[in-house]
Amino acid sequence: DLTGIERLRNLRSLYLGDHNITDIAPLAELHKLRDLNIRGNSIADLGPLAGLTGLGVLRAGYNDISDLSPLGGLTSLYTLDLSGNQIAGVEPLAALEDLRELYIRDASITDVTPLSGLSDLYYLDLSYNSQLSDISALAGLLGLYSLTLTDNAITDIYPLVQNAQSGGLGSGDYLHLSRNPLSSTSTTVYIPQLRQYGVTVIY
Repeated sequence: DLTGIERLRNLRSLYLGDHNITDIAPLAELHKLRDLNIRGNSIADLGPLAGLTGLGVLRAGYNDISDLSPLGGLTSLYTLDLSGNQIAGVEPLAALEDLRELYIRDASITDVTPLSGLSDLYYLDLSYNSQLSDISALAGLLGLYSLTLTDNAITDIYPLVQNAQSGGLGSGDYLHLSRNPLSSTSTTVYIPQLRQYGVTVIY
């Protein structure tokens, strides 16, 4: 129970991980929050966060979240962790153009098209989404430094070659592809091409 926390209106950082919390309504008054960790609770509704437009870091992994629409206006976010939720769709994230780190592991996502415009992303983890096969949306994310795509259903990694050809993935960057049903073309042609660009590829 977070009753009373709304009085602490000057809070800038708040850790509430692993406290069996279900209702975060009192957080709606904490407009100075910049860093919030609510990981490992039983939270389904992110609505109370919709007005916290100063939030830069939100760690909300391993809750009961499916609807991301309350996050659509949080355009100051630069680090976001939504891993371990059953997410219906990532469309609201398309507006978060300042995102630099995004973790959506183990979240049942199948379509990453809305992420295609997040050009500032440098760390992206989409692992353990067992139905995720189409990564064409990642071709234009030219700021990527570390891309983790392990344990998905990916066969074709040509979009990542396109990314490298456009000046994205290159020397010093990391790509993790373990435990995907990669096509023979991906393993014998595309991975060697990526390595020629200097990418460290693990598969």
